[in-house]
Formats: sequence, structure tokens, C-alpha cells
Amino acid sequence: MEENKMGTIPVSRLVISMALPLMLSLLINSLYNFVDSVFVARVSEDALTAISLAAPMQLIVSSLGLGNAVGLNAVISRALGEKNQKKVKDCILLVDFKQYFMYRICPDLF
Repeated sequence: MEENKMGTIPVSRLVISMALPLMLSLLINSLYNFVDSVFVARVSEDALTAISLAAPMQLIVSSLGLGNAVGLNAVISRALGEKNQKKVKDCILLVDFKQYFMYRICPDLF
């Protein structure tokens, strides 16, 4: 079994390589919301109000997804540090199940 890069690469490089994609994603999401609001505001004031009322729901859904991702990432990282491959596989199965549930079952409820 090959060594996990989390234990061999310097921490500063790991932080940069893991933080940049997240920062870019959040920047793109914020820009999308801003541009969306500008264009919708041209339609009508009611449309802008609707977008403004829907924004907190989008933020809640994003927060739930990020919270789950951070929590499972911590569990997987700990299992990798313990070299417990069974626990890693179990967590990955849990991630797959949650993805399936969120993308297949939950959208049907709304």
C-alpha cells in the first residue's frame, strides 16, 4: 500500500492546494448570485424580492452540504492516519449514500 500524501507533503502546500479550490468555488457562487440579482432586478422589483427570499434557502442547503463534507473529511482523515482502511471504505460508502440521497430523493420532495 502506498503512503497517503496527507502524511508526506508539507502542511503549507496541503493548505494551499486544498483551500484554493474552495475559495474559487465560493467566489464563483457569490459572483453568480450578484450577477443573477442584477439581471433579475431589470425584470421587476417583485422578481428581485423573490430571489432575495430564496437566497437564504440556497445558503442553508450549501451549508448543510459543506458541513457534511467537512465532518466526513475529518473522519476519513483520522481513519487514514490510523491506517484503518475498513473505516475509510465505510465512510466513502456513507458519502456515496448521502450523495445519492441528496441528488435523487430530496429534489423530489421540493
